[in-house]
Amino acid sequence: AERFVRGIRAHAFFFSARGLCDGKISDSSAAERNMKIAMAEQANRLYFLCDISKHGHMFPYLITELDRIDEMIDET
Repeated sequence: AERFVRGIRAHAFFFSARGLCDGKISDSSAAERNMKIAMAEQANRLYFLCDISKHGHMFPYLITELDRIDEMIDET
C-alpha cells in the first residue's frame, strides 16, 4: 500500500493521529504512521485534524512535528 501511495501526488492531505504533545504528532500504530508519512511526502499541503482529546498525549510512533503542518483544524 505504501508503494501505491508513493506513486500519487496530492494537493492536500488531511489526517488525524492519536496524540499531539510538545509540538509532536504521534500515533500508536507503526503501520498507520508509515502510511501517513508516505502520503504526507506526496502532498503539497498538510492539514492536521485534531480534537481536544489528542492534546497532551504522546504515542511511540512520531509522524511529524507541528511546524511542518500547513494548518491544524480543531474545535476552535
